Amino acid sequence: MAQIKLKGMPINTIGDIPEVGAQALSFTLTANDLSDHTLAEYKDEKCS
Repeated sequence: MAQIKLKGMPINTIGDIPEVGAQALSFTLTANDLSDHTLAEYKDEKCS
């Protein structure tokens, strides 16, 4: 369990927060047009 803050209020998480640089688990998102997008589509892109 990890503790984070949301709008300054401490909140306990159910699981552990991944370390910076940890590999993300595969997932699929559904866009507004109902198309699917997977993590693989964003390989090698940087988040800001």
